[in-house]
Amino acid sequence: MYPDEVSGVCKQCNETCNNKCNTSDGTCTACITNYAFTDPPGLYCIPCKEFDQNCKQCGQTTFKKCYECETDFRPDPITGKCVGCADGCQKCGAITGKCTICADGYVPNDPQNESCILCDQFDTKCEKCSENFERKCVTCKDHQNYPQLGVCDVCNTTCGGACNPTTGYCESCLPNYVFTDPPSTSCETCEEFEPNCMEGFCESNFTRGCTKCKSGMYPQQNGRCGDCDPTCGNKCDGTTGACTGCNTNHVFVSDDSKVCIPCETYDTNCITCNDQYKAEKCVKCKNGYYPYTNGTCILCDSTCNGKCNTENGECTGCQDDYVMSGMNCITCEQHNINCSTCDKSGLGTCQVCKNNNYAQDGNCIPCKSTCDNCDGVTGKCTTCQYNLVETEKGSGKCEECKKFDSNCSLCASDSSRNCTKCESGYYPVLQSNESKMCEPCDSSCNGICDVSFGYCLGCIDNFVLINSTSYVCENCTSFDSNCERCSSTFERKCTSCKPTFKPSQSGKCELCNETCKDNCDSTTGYCTSCNANYVLSNPPSSSCITCKTYDTKCVECPGGVERKCNN
Repeated sequence: MYPDEVSGVCKQCNETCNNKCNTSDGTCTACITNYAFTDPPGLYCIPCKEFDQNCKQCGQTTFKKCYECETDFRPDPITGKCVGCADGCQKCGAITGKCTICADGYVPNDPQNESCILCDQFDTKCEKCSENFERKCVTCKDHQNYPQLGVCDVCNTTCGGACNPTTGYCESCLPNYVFTDPPSTSCETCEEFEPNCMEGFCESNFTRGCTKCKSGMYPQQNGRCGDCDPTCGNKCDGTTGACTGCNTNHVFVSDDSKVCIPCETYDTNCITCNDQYKAEKCVKCKNGYYPYTNGTCILCDSTCNGKCNTENGECTGCQDDYVMSGMNCITCEQHNINCSTCDKSGLGTCQVCKNNNYAQDGNCIPCKSTCDNCDGVTGKCTTCQYNLVETEKGSGKCEECKKFDSNCSLCASDSSRNCTKCESGYYPVLQSNESKMCEPCDSSCNGICDVSFGYCLGCIDNFVLINSTSYVCENCTSFDSNCERCSSTFERKCTSCKPTFKPSQSGKCELCNETCKDNCDSTTGYCTSCNANYVLSNPPSSSCITCKTYDTKCVECPGGVERKCNN
């Protein structure tokens, strides 16, 4: 407190004095925060801004001194007022005054960043330094250097002396080097870029491009080497990619074209074109075709049955019963007059022969002399020569008929083991083995029968033929129970009958005529006695005549054997 000059009463120090003032005159001996003494010190303190409008905080001493300034200002250690940042310093500490950001073209002067200096004072080769308050060049003055570890240094040697002054990326390259992708501070060799590029054939402007590739490749749009078109068969110009040859089974569209197409596009039936890649020249066709003289594929000859050499057209197969003969096939018969069926190989191997020949080792040879004909495949006799028969059924071998059956005079014409005609007294009979062999005629035939069929042609005494196709004769009594004796010619005819019977015109026995009184000759049938009132006729007859017939005057006859009238 201090005494008021007028009233003499003590009063409080001015509030800006922070309650600290001279107790005699009230002069401030201290100030509140951000206030400063007047000059000279008085009864109050003034705000820092009245002392220095750029001052943010000032001291509480009797000396007016700002120790924290507004942004972009710093305390001047001599005047105590705020002054601008030092030259080259865009921003500085409001208390310490140290640079925090350098102006364009300046960098910190030392690692402590006390001040900034011009970029070219820091690095004489630098065009532009970092704007991040770093001692660092970001762009060099020429294209022979670029920032390395903050300072400018020469470009990589592979850049050929030219690189971007900021990034260091190569702007040129040594000969046979190319830029990297992505760009970098060095170039790579042509081989590193594209191993298939011919040495010395990368782009002269160092761009990533090969102008000539190794065999089988050519430059693609991306500058690298790619395979020739598949149709080229790895044969193309290493610069343009135009086909210099064609893949297997491909040809040039035309003789002056460098484009290849499949053989089958040129000819749908062609599978191999010539190895000179010339158009319209097929050398091998699909099955069933062959190259014609004009280079196109045509059908094999029709006789080849669709099978021929696909390069020269010679038949490799034939229709059935045809034989290969160059570009076509001929019939088996044309190949061999005695052949009727050839094998399907078409090689002329005969399987079945004709004309009394058979197949042996693919050729036709004559049948054996004993065969009248033989199997065209096996050579076995199918028929034998006249009066020969098979040695056994299915044997295919022939032997004399007499060896088969000594009683046979003629064997079957089909050469089967069958006798068709036997010696006298025999006839063919089917045996259990299904062969016909000669057996004796039936005993009733008296050794006389048909030598081919066995029908009885004669009979033993008092036997007769049953019919014309009978193999046996029968006894007369079996033929007619009233017959005593049959015809000696074996006819079915009775020549002598039992008493009271006589032979009839039919050959059988019948009763004597009723006028004969059952008495008649058993051979002729003539009555030998007559009934009463009948007499024997003269000449003899098979019936008696009446008395009237005998004598017109006779009325009664005695009958019997006498020819007389009783009255």
